[in-house]
Amino acid sequence: MKIEDIDFEPHRGVAVFSIGFSLVYTLVFGTIVLVNLYRQLRAPTLSTDFFGWLFTFLVTFACVAFMLHFTTVVYRIRFYEAGIVIIGLGGRRFIPWSTVRDARIHHFKGNLELILRADGRRLPISVPLNSYKKQSMLLAELRRRLPVPINDAGNLTARLTDN
Repeated sequence: MKIEDIDFEPHRGVAVFSIGFSLVYTLVFGTIVLVNLYRQLRAPTLSTDFFGWLFTFLVTFACVAFMLHFTTVVYRIRFYEAGIVIIGLGGRRFIPWSTVRDARIHHFKGNLELILRADGRRLPISVPLNSYKKQSMLLAELRRRLPVPINDAGNLTARLTDN
């Protein structure tokens, strides 16, 4: 069976919660910032107030964008027989399996992720294994296609399950 035909079923709870939270966060803080910017432009008192609200808006936007970027990663990664496609702000990026030079399992705050370093990329590719319901099946399919063995110091893959 081809890897693109397998549904690894991402956990939807975290993504739905973060999207909902981001929406509420943006509506509340965006409204506050826009109302205050409007008042500042209508009756300017000090130019520092304007820049303060402007930077508050930028920080609010950056926080929401950062949170959504990491919580929706499972919906932006596609696996194919020839490689991985990552959808981002710069468009779609295809990384062939043959360009992967290092693969390792990384443990961070209870989450397991597969870190792939490929030729021609500055940053590694992170596949969050815990974000999928069929974790061990996903790792087995990726292991079959990678040209290098997966470094698993501490036997972290024993924690993976198929829900």
